[in-house]
Amino acid sequence: MGQMRNEAKFVKEALTSPIRVNIRADRALFTRPEMTVERYSYDVPTCSAMKGVLRSIYNHAGMDYKINNIYVCRKIKRDSVVRNETKLMQNVKTPEPFLLVNDTKNRTLRGTTFLVNVEYVVEAEIIKKEGTFEKDHTLPQFYDMFMRRLYSGGNQRSPWLGCREFHCYVKPYTGVYVKSVYAGKKLDLGIMYQDTKVDENGTEIPLFADTTLEDGRLVFKGWFSNVKGSEDV
Repeated sequence: MGQMRNEAKFVKEALTSPIRVNIRADRALFTRPEMTVERYSYDVPTCSAMKGVLRSIYNHAGMDYKINNIYVCRKIKRDSVVRNETKLMQNVKTPEPFLLVNDTKNRTLRGTTFLVNVEYVVEAEIIKKEGTFEKDHTLPQFYDMFMRRLYSGGNQRSPWLGCREFHCYVKPYTGVYVKSVYAGKKLDLGIMYQDTKVDENGTEIPLFADTTLEDGRLVFKGWFSNVKGSEDV
């Protein structure tokens, strides 16, 4: 009887308790989509980038993450570098064995402006996808597998913030309140790309939102898509 009560308590906790993850990195790059040549980062992370970090901890075809809150803990700082890069791109179907950066014909200078010394706290919840795997696992099982990997550091792949070379460190956030240098302040960040949804035809539709930073927490208003004929979120 006592075991059944403990299991019922765990199920309730798994369905109601949000996932809280502390994310730190020396560098981060959340590229603005309108910058087609030079890479220039948003001031704050996007929902899509935070989902990518959570998926690097644990990912399954039958589940996904819903971002509830993103907190910016440290002051927004930037740095810039200019590097030699190749103008060529790998073909997914017929990849080249390697691309030479010192190839003078295809070499170019490209600038990158990124964030430095960042720290975020993300609150999210696990949601189930409808489909083949929906009967294989329950939400408490997904929650348990995620939390075990988060506490043990057994990520499925290396987490990064916007760019694979910008590795980040993740750990559980156990505090009651999130401390931020922007407590009591409000910053208007303008229209930002936040996420991508897939319609019934399998087409990926980018989602934008009017974003503000209020008391250290990101607030998203007026979700919309720039795709003709798609409905506002």
